[in-house]
Amino acid sequence: MATENLEPRFVRLVGIDPGVHMSGYAVFDDGVFVDAGVVRSDAKHLIDAAREMGSELYKATGVAGEVVCEHMFYYPHDPKSQPNDLIAVEFAGGILVQSVAHPKARTWLVTPRKWKGTIPKDIHNARTIKRCPEAGEHLAKVLCPGMHNHALDAVGLALWRLDKIRTKD
Repeated sequence: MATENLEPRFVRLVGIDPGVHMSGYAVFDDGVFVDAGVVRSDAKHLIDAAREMGSELYKATGVAGEVVCEHMFYYPHDPKSQPNDLIAVEFAGGILVQSVAHPKARTWLVTPRKWKGTIPKDIHNARTIKRCPEAGEHLAKVLCPGMHNHALDAVGLALWRLDKIRTKD
């Protein structure tokens, strides 16, 4: 039986912006944009929602050799930062990563401040679309405008990781 060789470093990369009922994803193969979108669940219980989104994510992305997921972080001075909400998002993110990561995949959990800094969302989204216009065009066709943020964050995460790969992190 042949074993999957995950070298060189450019393999299927999946970026994930986790959420409790909606999560964004982006797929790059060998550094080239393939797909982006969102997976959703209306399940009432967190574990059911996470599993349902994980299943949908796997259908959309397949198995990845590298996965980068936003790691939620509690910022005590940010009124939007609620510890209990962050725990739920972290749980969902873990299920999503597990759903698509190859057993030997490199996985990365990255705080928002590490990969995008404190740039306002509208400015960061515009920069992401400028860097990967094919993602912007694709998302404009397949998503309602209110859902772009999740998918664009996933694209931005993946682009951040690709930059690290190119510079031999």
